[in-house]
Amino acid sequence: KSVLLDEPLGGLDKTRRESVVSNLINDTNFEQILLITHTDVQGWEGVPVIEVYKAGIGSTATLEL
Repeated sequence: KSVLLDEPLGGLDKTRRESVVSNLINDTNFEQILLITHTDVQGWEGVPVIEVYKAGIGSTATLEL
């Protein structure tokens, strides 16, 4: 099972964002969770991040574990 969430953190304060992410990390119902956001999630333990940057006419993506 997988789930795709598009901007679920938008409009939430820092405490609620951390709660949502923590609940997702600890939820064993899903094998894969994809969370698309413009919200900074850097430094959250246990959250692998794929950052996508626009570079001219293309873009680059990096995976941070």
